[in-house]
Amino acid sequence: MLRASSGLVLIALAGVLIGCAQRSAGPTPRIPTKAEYDRVAEGMTLAEVDAILGEARGVVEKADMPEEVQAAWKEDVWRWGGRRQFGKEVRVYFKDGKVSRKDSFGL
Repeated sequence: MLRASSGLVLIALAGVLIGCAQRSAGPTPRIPTKAEYDRVAEGMTLAEVDAILGEARGVVEKADMPEEVQAAWKEDVWRWGGRRQFGKEVRVYFKDGKVSRKDSFGL
C-alpha cells in the first residue's frame, strides 16, 4: 500500500512540475512579418510600432549588459517575436520615445 501511494505522489508531483514549466514558458510569441518590419520607420512611437508588430515581448534590460555597454547605451530596446538565438526576432531602438533604428534576425 505504501509503495502504491508513493507512486501516486510522484505522479502528482510530476504533473505539477510540468504544469509550472508550461506556465512559465508562456504563450508562443507572434513573429512579425518582413512586410510589417519594413513599415516601422524612424520617429514612430512605441504605440505606433505596437500597432504594426503587435505587443512587444519585452524590453532589453540595461542591467543585463556589461558596465561599459550600459554607460554608452542611450536607447531603450524593445523586442518582438521569438528569441534571436532560436529564430526570428525584431528589435526596435527608441531614443526620447521615438524609433531611432531597428534590426531583425531571421526574417
